[in-house]
Amino acid sequence: MSDNEFQGDPTKSNAKIARLLEHAVMRLPLADRVLAANHPGITAHIVGESLEFTLDATDEVIAIADRTWLDDDEDDSFDPEFIPTDDDFPPDLST
Repeated sequence: MSDNEFQGDPTKSNAKIARLLEHAVMRLPLADRVLAANHPGITAHIVGESLEFTLDATDEVIAIADRTWLDDDEDDSFDPEFIPTDDDFPPDLST
């Protein structure tokens, strides 16, 4: 494990992380959720002031969280911003 990897089960370490990852996993395409069920695991990496969560089954970043927000027990805000995927847009019917 490298110095920039988060140690432990990220879903059990912080209620904010658990909530963030729950939302992130539910936004995954069905095929990715099936892959994740068959090959469970999420790895977290420290990247600057953020913590990036990568789904082990697809090796894709599914969530990014500000480390300051994660560490602040007084800040109970939860305003996730989502990166749109192809599934978020209707098909182009003009072609």
